[in-house]
Amino acid sequence: MKIWQIEKIIEILYLIKNFFLTYSVPIIWFIFSILFLYMTWREWRKSKESLESLNPAFFKDSNFGMSANIKIMGIDFESFAKELEKSNKESHKIAATAYFLAGLTALASFILTFI
Repeated sequence: MKIWQIEKIIEILYLIKNFFLTYSVPIIWFIFSILFLYMTWREWRKSKESLESLNPAFFKDSNFGMSANIKIMGIDFESFAKELEKSNKESHKIAATAYFLAGLTALASFILTFI
């Protein structure tokens, strides 16, 4: 190899190093913001769904109407299911809000890396 070829390779490696040092942090913040905003959408969508495992038909017993275990424990299944459903939806909304705030913070950090 000639000396001018080695110098050219070193110059190219120096440009690659500068590119990664300059743009790696914004790329990481952009990936984080996309990840958090996707998680926001996913949690918000889950907050609109109902819990299928709380379907009363799942607990039906042919002889007694409801399962004997639930009757013995004295639980009003309908109110329990409604309360659990409400709690589940609220927890998904809280998680969606937290992910949204994290996504906005990551997006702001992404923008601030260019200033």
